[in-house]
Amino acid sequence: KYDDARKIFEQIIARYAGEKRTPDRTLYYSFFSLGLMEDYQYGDPKAAERDYTQAEQIGDALNLKDPNIGNTLGYFYYRQARAEQDPSRRRTLIDDARSHLKRALDIDPKFGKSLVTLQGVEQLDTATKVTTTPKPAA
Repeated sequence: KYDDARKIFEQIIARYAGEKRTPDRTLYYSFFSLGLMEDYQYGDPKAAERDYTQAEQIGDALNLKDPNIGNTLGYFYYRQARAEQDPSRRRTLIDDARSHLKRALDIDPKFGKSLVTLQGVEQLDTATKVTTTPKPAA
């Protein structure tokens, strides 16, 4: 069933591109839904990030004020940061996660998922600073 849904979303997106249609909520939700599927069903983070970013750009253009895309991207980057071993890359992912979560909270300050994930991001940030800060010479 996921494969069928994936094909439908891809067809919708292709139809918009082929007809040069103006992006609307249908295209926004198609990219967002496809991103969720790529992320959670197919395990393809590059495709998921691409689709989430497209949804975010369309949402911005339409002024949708949907905290879900910021929350989803924030959690996406947070999960990647937790698994990342390279401190520099982890720092970038933490900053990206924080930025998107704060954006979701700017839209809805009581958005519980973003509040909880942001706490996790801050804890990871603190732990990363502790483990990557050089110790002074004795």
